[in-house]
Amino acid sequence: MEEKPYKLDYDKKKIYLFLYIKANSKNTKWGGLYNGRKVVYLKEKPVQGAANQALTSFIKLAFPLPLQDIKLQQGKTSKFKTIVLPMKENFLSIIENLFE
Repeated sequence: MEEKPYKLDYDKKKIYLFLYIKANSKNTKWGGLYNGRKVVYLKEKPVQGAANQALTSFIKLAFPLPLQDIKLQQGKTSKFKTIVLPMKENFLSIIENLFE
C-alpha cells in the first residue's frame, strides 16, 4: 500500500502535509508525487525564506486559514517539508481533491 502525502491526526486535530518543493520554477502550482510527497512548484527562488513564504501563501489559497495557522514543522532549508494545519470540517474534501 502506497503511503499518502498527508497524515490526519484526529487526536491532536491536525493535518500534516508532506511536500517536495521545486523552487525557481516557471509557475507556482501543485504537481504529482515524488518519494511519497506531494510536489509543489514555486516560482520564487529559495533565498532568504522567499520560497517558504510563497509556500505558505500558496497553501492558504487551498486551505482558507490565517497565515499564522500554517506551520512549517520541518524543512526550513530543505526541499522536503512538513506543513501542519489545524483540522477543519471541509479540509478532508480539499485534501482528497488535491492529493489523490
